[in-house]
Amino acid sequence: MAPRNLPPWALSRRRKQRLCLLRRGLMMVLVVAAGLTPLAWSSVARDGPPQAERLPRVLNGGQAWGGFEAPPAATPPSASSATARTLGPAAVTHVRDGDTIELGADALRLATLDCAELGTAEGARAKARMEALVRGARLTCRLTGEVSYDRQIASCQLPGGRDLAAAMIADGTCRARL
Repeated sequence: MAPRNLPPWALSRRRKQRLCLLRRGLMMVLVVAAGLTPLAWSSVARDGPPQAERLPRVLNGGQAWGGFEAPPAATPPSASSATARTLGPAAVTHVRDGDTIELGADALRLATLDCAELGTAEGARAKARMEALVRGARLTCRLTGEVSYDRQIASCQLPGGRDLAAAMIADGTCRARL
Protein backbone atom coordinates (compact mmCIF):
# COMPACT_ATOMS: atom_id res chain seq x y z
CA MET A 1 0.00 0.00 0.00
CA ALA A 2 1.05 3.55 -0.71
CA PRO A 3 1.87 5.96 2.07
CA ARG A 4 -1.04 8.23 2.81
CA ASN A 5 0.97 11.48 2.90
CA LEU A 6 1.89 11.36 -0.84
CA PRO A 7 -0.29 13.16 -3.36
CA PRO A 8 -2.18 10.87 -5.76
CA TRP A 9 -0.10 11.94 -8.81
CA ALA A 10 3.21 10.91 -7.11
CA LEU A 11 2.08 7.32 -6.88
CA SER A 12 1.27 7.17 -10.57
CA ARG A 13 4.69 8.65 -11.44
CA ARG A 14 6.41 5.90 -9.44
CA ARG A 15 4.32 3.31 -11.19
CA LYS A 16 5.28 4.82 -14.53
CA GLN A 17 8.95 4.72 -13.60
CA ARG A 18 8.69 1.09 -12.53
CA LEU A 19 6.87 0.14 -15.72
CA CYS A 20 9.43 1.97 -17.82
CA LEU A 21 12.30 0.17 -16.06
CA LEU A 22 10.50 -3.14 -16.44
CA ARG A 23 9.98 -2.54 -20.16
CA ARG A 24 13.64 -1.58 -20.61
CA GLY A 25 14.77 -4.68 -18.76
CA LEU A 26 12.53 -6.94 -20.84
CA MET A 27 13.73 -5.28 -24.02
CA MET A 28 17.37 -5.87 -23.06
CA VAL A 29 16.62 -9.51 -22.25
CA LEU A 30 15.03 -9.95 -25.66
CA VAL A 31 17.92 -8.19 -27.39
CA VAL A 32 20.52 -10.32 -25.64
CA ALA A 33 18.53 -13.51 -26.22
CA ALA A 34 18.32 -12.70 -29.92
CA GLY A 35 22.09 -12.12 -30.01
CA LEU A 36 21.78 -8.48 -30.95
CA THR A 37 23.73 -5.61 -29.49
CA PRO A 38 23.40 -1.92 -30.18
CA LEU A 39 26.49 -2.27 -32.40
CA ALA A 40 24.68 -4.92 -34.44
CA TRP A 41 22.04 -2.34 -35.32
CA SER A 42 24.59 0.12 -36.68
CA SER A 43 25.69 0.43 -40.28
CA VAL A 44 29.26 -0.57 -39.34
CA ALA A 45 28.08 -3.96 -38.11
CA ARG A 46 25.71 -4.39 -41.04
CA ASP A 47 28.04 -3.25 -43.84
CA GLY A 48 31.42 -3.67 -42.16
CA PRO A 49 34.01 -0.95 -41.72
CA PRO A 50 34.91 1.19 -44.69
CA GLN A 51 37.16 -0.68 -47.13
CA ALA A 52 40.28 1.28 -46.17
CA GLU A 53 39.87 0.22 -42.53
CA ARG A 54 39.45 -3.51 -43.20
CA LEU A 55 42.56 -5.26 -42.03
CA PRO A 56 43.26 -8.97 -41.73
CA ARG A 57 43.11 -10.50 -38.28
CA VAL A 58 46.70 -11.36 -37.39
CA LEU A 59 48.12 -13.30 -34.49
CA ASN A 60 51.85 -13.62 -34.11
CA GLY A 61 53.62 -16.84 -33.42
CA GLY A 62 53.61 -20.56 -34.05
CA GLN A 63 51.01 -21.99 -31.67
CA ALA A 64 48.85 -18.87 -31.43
CA TRP A 65 46.57 -19.94 -34.26
CA GLY A 66 43.25 -21.09 -32.83
CA GLY A 67 42.07 -22.86 -35.94
CA PHE A 68 39.95 -20.00 -37.26
CA GLU A 69 42.52 -18.82 -39.74
CA ALA A 70 45.67 -20.33 -41.14
CA PRO A 71 48.91 -18.58 -40.24
CA PRO A 72 50.22 -16.31 -42.95
CA ALA A 73 52.98 -17.86 -44.98
CA ALA A 74 56.30 -16.13 -45.09
CA THR A 75 56.03 -13.65 -47.89
CA PRO A 76 58.63 -13.27 -50.57
CA PRO A 77 60.63 -10.10 -50.18
CA SER A 78 59.58 -6.90 -51.83
CA ALA A 79 62.03 -4.81 -53.78
CA SER A 80 62.91 -2.84 -50.65
CA SER A 81 63.48 -5.80 -48.34
CA ALA A 82 66.66 -7.75 -47.92
CA THR A 83 67.59 -10.32 -50.51
CA ALA A 84 69.46 -13.50 -49.67
CA ARG A 85 72.63 -12.35 -47.95
CA THR A 86 74.81 -13.10 -44.94
CA LEU A 87 75.02 -11.13 -41.69
CA GLY A 88 77.85 -11.32 -39.23
CA PRO A 89 79.71 -12.53 -37.48
CA ALA A 90 77.86 -10.24 -35.09
CA ALA A 91 76.69 -10.28 -31.49
CA VAL A 92 72.99 -10.72 -30.68
CA THR A 93 71.62 -7.43 -29.39
CA HIS A 94 68.24 -8.77 -28.19
CA VAL A 95 66.37 -12.06 -27.82
CA ARG A 96 62.66 -11.48 -28.46
CA ASP A 97 61.55 -15.06 -27.81
CA GLY A 98 62.73 -18.61 -28.42
CA ASP A 99 62.83 -18.32 -32.21
CA THR A 100 63.41 -14.60 -32.85
CA ILE A 101 66.65 -12.72 -32.24
CA GLU A 102 67.99 -9.32 -33.23
CA LEU A 103 71.42 -8.64 -34.71
CA GLY A 104 71.76 -4.88 -34.55
CA ALA A 105 68.67 -3.45 -36.25
CA ASP A 106 67.84 -6.73 -38.04
CA ALA A 107 65.11 -8.89 -36.49
CA LEU A 108 65.64 -12.51 -37.51
CA ARG A 109 63.17 -15.41 -37.30
CA LEU A 110 64.98 -18.75 -37.35
CA ALA A 111 63.73 -20.63 -40.39
CA THR A 112 63.57 -24.18 -39.04
CA LEU A 113 62.53 -23.47 -35.45
CA ASP A 114 59.10 -23.39 -33.76
CA CYS A 115 59.07 -22.47 -30.06
CA ALA A 116 56.24 -21.97 -27.60
CA GLU A 117 54.86 -18.46 -27.28
CA LEU A 118 55.93 -16.01 -24.61
CA GLY A 119 53.39 -15.86 -21.83
CA THR A 120 53.66 -19.63 -21.33
CA ALA A 121 56.12 -21.49 -19.13
CA GLU A 122 57.56 -23.27 -22.18
CA GLY A 123 57.97 -19.96 -24.00
CA ALA A 124 59.86 -18.46 -21.07
CA ARG A 125 62.14 -21.52 -20.96
CA ALA A 126 62.77 -21.27 -24.71
CA LYS A 127 63.70 -17.60 -24.45
CA ALA A 128 66.02 -18.29 -21.49
CA ARG A 129 67.70 -21.14 -23.38
CA MET A 130 68.17 -18.95 -26.46
CA GLU A 131 69.68 -16.19 -24.30
CA ALA A 132 72.09 -18.73 -22.75
CA LEU A 133 73.14 -20.08 -26.16
CA VAL A 134 73.86 -16.68 -27.73
CA ARG A 135 75.34 -14.93 -24.67
CA GLY A 136 78.74 -13.62 -25.73
CA ALA A 137 78.62 -15.46 -29.07
CA ARG A 138 79.09 -13.86 -32.47
CA LEU A 139 76.63 -15.45 -34.90
CA THR A 140 76.79 -15.76 -38.65
CA CYS A 141 73.31 -15.70 -40.18
CA ARG A 142 72.25 -16.43 -43.76
CA LEU A 143 69.04 -14.64 -44.77
CA THR A 144 66.66 -16.52 -47.06
CA GLY A 145 65.18 -13.35 -48.54
CA GLU A 146 61.72 -14.07 -47.06
CA VAL A 147 59.98 -11.85 -44.52
CA SER A 148 57.46 -12.81 -41.81
CA TYR A 149 55.84 -9.79 -40.13
CA ASP A 150 58.76 -7.48 -39.31
CA ARG A 151 61.30 -10.31 -39.21
CA GLN A 152 63.63 -11.64 -41.87
CA ILE A 153 63.81 -15.42 -42.13
CA ALA A 154 67.32 -16.73 -41.51
CA SER A 155 69.45 -19.65 -40.40
CA CYS A 156 72.20 -18.85 -37.92
CA GLN A 157 75.38 -20.63 -36.87
CA LEU A 158 77.17 -20.41 -33.54
CA PRO A 159 80.94 -19.70 -33.62
CA GLY A 160 81.87 -23.39 -33.86
CA GLY A 161 79.65 -23.83 -36.93
CA ARG A 162 76.83 -25.44 -34.93
CA ASP A 163 73.35 -24.52 -36.19
CA LEU A 164 71.47 -22.44 -33.60
CA ALA A 165 68.06 -23.91 -34.42
CA ALA A 166 69.45 -27.46 -34.31
CA ALA A 167 70.86 -26.75 -30.84
CA MET A 168 67.44 -25.62 -29.58
CA ILE A 169 65.75 -28.65 -31.12
CA ALA A 170 68.37 -31.07 -29.73
CA ASP A 171 67.77 -29.70 -26.22
CA GLY A 172 64.04 -30.41 -26.58
CA THR A 173 63.31 -26.73 -25.95
CA CYS A 174 61.66 -26.21 -29.35
CA ARG A 175 60.37 -28.20 -32.30
CA ALA A 176 61.49 -28.37 -35.89
CA ARG A 177 59.48 -26.20 -38.23
CA LEU A 178 58.87 -27.66 -41.64
